[in-house]
Amino acid sequence: MADEPWRQVLARWWPRLLPGIAAGATHGVIRVGHAVRALLDQETAPRVIELGHGLAYWAARWQPLASPGTGPYLATDPRTALDAVPRVPEQRFGIRARLAQLADLPGWPAVAGAVSRGGEHAGEIAADEDAVLARLAGIVHAAVVRHGTHGYANPVMLVHAATAPNAILRTLPALPGTLWAASLAATWAATAAVTAAYAPATGRPAPPAAPDVDPAEVMRHAVDSAGPHTIKFADAALDAFASTGDTALLATSLRPNRPAVGEHPPTLHDALTRSSRSVPWDVEQTETPSPPAKMASRHQRPAEDIRSSARPPASPGSDVTFSDE
Repeated sequence: MADEPWRQVLARWWPRLLPGIAAGATHGVIRVGHAVRALLDQETAPRVIELGHGLAYWAARWQPLASPGTGPYLATDPRTALDAVPRVPEQRFGIRARLAQLADLPGWPAVAGAVSRGGEHAGEIAADEDAVLARLAGIVHAAVVRHGTHGYANPVMLVHAATAPNAILRTLPALPGTLWAASLAATWAATAAVTAAYAPATGRPAPPAAPDVDPAEVMRHAVDSAGPHTIKFADAALDAFASTGDTALLATSLRPNRPAVGEHPPTLHDALTRSSRSVPWDVEQTETPSPPAKMASRHQRPAEDIRSSARPPASPGSDVTFSDE
């Protein structure tokens, strides 16, 4: 990073790392996406360093996914395709063990390439940068809304089905157009993989409409929670809302989880914050993460520098990932 322009380094390493997009529960690509978004806003030395750390973290946790099939794909719009994703049979262990089951999962080849490769206009989408952006935004939108019906089972891990594609969306403007189609394919595969690994067998009713919710309040509530996953999820939801105006995205961000009788209904932010601070939040976690520091989103302080924060590495064989992106 010290010897070359950061865009040049990113363009070289992006296609190498992309097949391992699921690395560290997608935290590698998420961290890179936030760093790139900040660099595009303003280039500073701390932000360049953060990008280097994000790329290194992604490389260290690199994990390929089972390959998609060649079609035909039955569903090509993101929400329908997400509903068609099969679940891995064993959901008791960490993400590495869950993703390893995809290669033998019936139906995985038929869904892994559906959104990026399916449909009669698949070739046109791959060649059209605007179409790639629209399809990526559709993945974020679908994953956020689906979290409202299926996120109850594992609210923290299923957040990444939305935050990973949102990170890719933020990175694409810094990449050559020749890498966009491959980025779309990897993004959908990652979202489908997280869904297969953590989604419950059945959903719950969607949260009630929230036409009067103030988007600024959604982010304010998330930042006040100091929960990294809460903030990332709200950030992705607000990005999707800004482009679609769909209030279901805001309702999902503030969805009450089913409380005990007489208990004040907690919001989704509360559930995510509790889950991200609990130990273990994934079965194979062996170390306690540092308490999450208050984070800021571009929806609140766009000029804030990203600070690099070194965290202790996980013990050998652990699936722990520290949310320092």
